[in-house]
Amino acid sequence: MIKLPINTILGKLEYVEIFDFFDIPRLFLCQNAVGTKYLVLCIYDDIETYEWLYMEISNGRLSAILLKHISLYDAFVNPENDHLLKVSSDYDGNSCVSHILPDSLPIDDLPDKDAFIAYNGKIKTDFSLIDVRDAALSSRRDVFNFHFYPQDTRLPEMSIKLIGAVLVAFQNLVDSLGEYCYGSVTSKSVISRKAISTRTRLNAVQIFDGSFGLQLKSHKDIDLFADIDSSSNNLISNSLEQLSDLLSAADNEKILTEKLHQFQGRVGSKYKAFLTELINLDSPMKAEWGSADKNKGGTYQLSKEEIARALDIVSKVETEQDETIELTAELVGAYTDTKRFKIKNLKDNESYSGSISKEALNDVLHAELNGTYSVALKKIIETNPSSGQESIKWDLVKLQKKY
Repeated sequence: MIKLPINTILGKLEYVEIFDFFDIPRLFLCQNAVGTKYLVLCIYDDIETYEWLYMEISNGRLSAILLKHISLYDAFVNPENDHLLKVSSDYDGNSCVSHILPDSLPIDDLPDKDAFIAYNGKIKTDFSLIDVRDAALSSRRDVFNFHFYPQDTRLPEMSIKLIGAVLVAFQNLVDSLGEYCYGSVTSKSVISRKAISTRTRLNAVQIFDGSFGLQLKSHKDIDLFADIDSSSNNLISNSLEQLSDLLSAADNEKILTEKLHQFQGRVGSKYKAFLTELINLDSPMKAEWGSADKNKGGTYQLSKEEIARALDIVSKVETEQDETIELTAELVGAYTDTKRFKIKNLKDNESYSGSISKEALNDVLHAELNGTYSVALKKIIETNPSSGQESIKWDLVKLQKKY
């Protein structure tokens, strides 16, 4: 039997199934030592030299091909990783591997458009890879499993509004951690889509039984030709690693406070929003993280009581981190019935408006319009849960007459 490639980035390979054989295997499935599968097509041979197309394939895609839901042509033209590997080898497995895009392939190298695999055997092709380590290694993507426990465990159903809010808050939290890992912490500007949010995007790929289970995967697979720790690969993984520190801290006030002060920026408010949605869900949470980097990953569990205590700690830290500015301003408008104010900073003529806090209400009641005052404003950042757009609002906390 012709030997599979040796000493390449493909890893240590072995045959799983041969679908077409003529002198040599022409179409077959193989996998490496960590379980990554490749569907392989021979495109050239001249006795001494052989050329192959290697397509990394998930169990879900393999199932669809074997069930004839996807043709071989469609599979190779639209690979899950957006690219193929072209392998040149000799009979003994000495090989050269290169990256190739499907649209650069000659039509003669591709299967017929109506070609399907004729196969009646049994291969483990279950769509559901629940184990996060197996799922991460087979897809070379970061995988995050959520387990929730509704009160009626006989019927693990959940409101799509509530679970949807949890997922939106979770993605916003991961994006903010991505911003921290990227090194551009801010508190008010929109997170860069190109630099960060497209690289920290998570996709829901399946739900599963046993409580209420939901699996998420990182949107972009890592580059097979880059070091697994390279900057092009590690933003989502590093973001989830920072998240694991938050979840591991649970309701430990000392550790949680230290982490939030370390992150600064918007992470605190995003974690607060996530914990708030978990409270609304009224369920304990178990989370499992699997990474293509075998040194990363973990399991985290939070009871409802731990979630509530963690929320209290995060809220306290966020209050401590609230930014308050002081300025000398002219009182332009004061509406005590609606508790609204408007002032003009005398230094730069910039106007501020917002809500009157309880502690400043009495000051406003005795204030004069167009008077000059020493003013303290607390900045509040609010996030639109749908768009992620952030806006700044101001609370008037002090209004003291200047003479």
